[in-house]
Amino acid sequence: LRTPLMRMSVAAHMLPVHPHVAQIQADIAEMDQLIGSALELARAGHNEPDETVAVAALVAQLLHQRGENWPIQVDPELHLRAPPIALRRALDNLIQNALRHGLAPFAVVSEASANSVRLVVADAGEGLRELSAERAREPFEQGASSAYGSGLGLAIVDRLAASFDAELSLEQTAEGFRAVLSVPIHRVANA
Repeated sequence: LRTPLMRMSVAAHMLPVHPHVAQIQADIAEMDQLIGSALELARAGHNEPDETVAVAALVAQLLHQRGENWPIQVDPELHLRAPPIALRRALDNLIQNALRHGLAPFAVVSEASANSVRLVVADAGEGLRELSAERAREPFEQGASSAYGSGLGLAIVDRLAASFDAELSLEQTAEGFRAVLSVPIHRVANA
């Protein structure tokens, strides 16, 4: 699919400047992004070996790459044994969702319990609005008020999380919305 899209993109760039040409280029970019998201969903966490990942450093790096300066309330000693790319993509997708759909203030927090560590991406927004948490994790589901994306972000996070035995939950609280990755305690490297 990407080969014909590339041919269409090159042809569109050769056309004279016109509003219709700009729309064609935007549609091509949107189709390419949708293909990329679908491929990411299909590949989510497959055949990637576990490594020890410093979670606070990973979160700081992800926020820095996006030019964000959120509070990071993640235990600096927290290290997880997980597929590093899967963990990175899952957290990055949750951060991206918060930026797209949430409201400031934003934060990333870790919460420890006897059985798990919860990695929380929080914002002050209304969260899912009309969607249930179960539907929001299904591919191509997105709220009617959503103007961004393909509806694959949370489905991808859900599959990536499963690759390191974690579970994604979505919580609306009085303070705002929380996307939570519950990682079982056996994945904590320093437990």
